[in-house]
Amino acid sequence: MQWPICGLGESVKIRYIPVGWQQLIHNKTRLLIAVTGVAFSVLLLLAQQGIHTVMSEGNLRWHNALAYDLVILNPATEVLTQLEGISTDSIELASSVEGVAGVTAVSIAQADWHNPVDPSISRPIFVVGIKPENLSFQNTLNPEHTALLKLPGHFLFDARSHPDYGPVPALLARGNSLSVGLNEKTIVVSGLFEIGRSFGINGALLASRASFEELFSDKPATTRSLGLVHLKASVDPSTVQENLEERLGDSVIVLKNKQFKQRETRYWSYRTPTGYALALGTVISLLVGAIVVYQVLCAELREHHCEYAMLKAIGYNDRFFSRLVLQEALILAIAGFVPGAIIGAQLLNQAETATGLPLAMTAPGTIKALLLTLLMSTGAGYLAKRKLIMIRPADALQ
Repeated sequence: MQWPICGLGESVKIRYIPVGWQQLIHNKTRLLIAVTGVAFSVLLLLAQQGIHTVMSEGNLRWHNALAYDLVILNPATEVLTQLEGISTDSIELASSVEGVAGVTAVSIAQADWHNPVDPSISRPIFVVGIKPENLSFQNTLNPEHTALLKLPGHFLFDARSHPDYGPVPALLARGNSLSVGLNEKTIVVSGLFEIGRSFGINGALLASRASFEELFSDKPATTRSLGLVHLKASVDPSTVQENLEERLGDSVIVLKNKQFKQRETRYWSYRTPTGYALALGTVISLLVGAIVVYQVLCAELREHHCEYAMLKAIGYNDRFFSRLVLQEALILAIAGFVPGAIIGAQLLNQAETATGLPLAMTAPGTIKALLLTLLMSTGAGYLAKRKLIMIRPADALQ
């Protein structure tokens, strides 16, 4: 069937023409504005996804660095940076439970670090005390690290800490060790390890149990921050978890590795302003894009009101018009997503380099942003479609 498209040219066969695309490119300035608006919305979405990656992966860097099957915690503990103590009796008792190969006692606290270049600059630093030969840090420490930690008063510094802590890696490269002020005392930094930053940890130190207790002499010697449980081969973690909970009582809780990670992620997502800001930012991003797409589609409908009325007059039904508007909405979504994703990837890579946080785009995050963009544009198209359906054939005579 051939029909004249008012103001767009000669008679054409509608079934072979991408009408939605032709309508959009008819006004290139408006198309550019629409694509720019959608691209900006995509940038906002990707920024939220980057922050979400930090909460779901960056805040678990220390969890991933520790090799453990189960963890013994104080019930009040929710995150690694806010640990309540457990007694050494609980750790010793856990070691005797059937199926347990060993329990690593870990002490964690914050100390006041003085920049070695400018001691007037001080920052709180995450300090972890362990027995150097324990199994839990085998993925992080090598034999040289273990030997250094056994030296009294010697610490290892996280090379991926914030620059505010000073150029420690560069200073260590000039000599074998570095004297630094910590909690009004002087310690020796003799080596580096790498784990990285998160929302709650900008810098970190590793120490032996003896060095940790000397630094924090005010802390009870019979208290530890957590116990990392290692299981024997072919043992069911759930069974051992139940046995530990029964043996240790209500003074502690026992979680699997995955459960402790989920506990940390939930805290940052639902118990902090960051989580709520992330959700609100996502909603605002979608609203910005939806408004742009809706306004552009409505402007296009007003401009071609006569043509659409004529199409209705010659027999085209509402299903045709619904497909047409949704087609235009999806074109705008894809056309805006591509430049938005390219620019977003570059900006997030730069942000990751500057902050040390895992902000770079990931495949799941990119797919989620694409789906949200398509959903956003489809929703705006659905709302604009209602205006098109309300057009009457008689409007062609106006």
